Amino acid sequence: MRDFFGVDGPLYRFLTKFYDILKLNFMWLIFGGVAEFAACSVLCDYYRISPGSYLYLICFIPLVLIGPATAAAFTITLRMVDEKEGYIGKPFLQAYKDNFGKGMILGLVTLVAVFAIMIDFWVYTQTDQFAFMILGIVATIFILSHLLFAYPLQARYENTIVNTLRNSHAISFRYFKRSLPMLLILIALVVVFLWNFVTIFLGILIGPCTLFYMISSTSMYVFRQIERENNNMEQERASGETSEREALEKEI
Repeated sequence: MRDFFGVDGPLYRFLTKFYDILKLNFMWLIFGGVAEFAACSVLCDYYRISPGSYLYLICFIPLVLIGPATAAAFTITLRMVDEKEGYIGKPFLQAYKDNFGKGMILGLVTLVAVFAIMIDFWVYTQTDQFAFMILGIVATIFILSHLLFAYPLQARYENTIVNTLRNSHAISFRYFKRSLPMLLILIALVVVFLWNFVTIFLGILIGPCTLFYMISSTSMYVFRQIERENNNMEQERASGETSEREALEKEI
């Protein structure tokens, strides 16, 4: 019992991780423009500004920051999965700065993709044409495969946006047995967070970064596998080059 409540016990580790995710989620909400978007939406509703008006569209401007904030959050959650405990604030701000340009582009791609999917399903509800439902499902699978590992890749490796999206797509299908259970768990967590008012409040507090942490757990396993394979290939290549060099030297 003493070990359970001790500094090295599971309860202390859980509470520490919960507090870290709480802080990280708060920073993501602020620096990702989500909190500003929510506050602006509340003000528009209070003053009865129509969602279709140009003034209401101003609320969406802060969301352009969601990309770098998400990449920065994944930088921290990947480190948490790797059991590298430490500060949250400074590393987040540094990662936010480092990923600002590419993260913003990735965030805009994500927002446009999500909006396109919403349009597909909205048209289906308005027209009852099954083709739009099929199109929406296919588009969702296609977009998910490109975005599922995109932010962890952006957080861990230096690459172009196009290659990051391609690599995410390749990993999603190559490690399908890992990707599918992770996706089902994420869906289950979203359903739980949206269950009632209490869980919605909890979801606002820790929801996004809890999902990021779950994705990071699978991503870190996959990344280690790929890095190990690449290291083995490089060692085999280096060994082959050494053998060829030795053979040439013997011939000479």
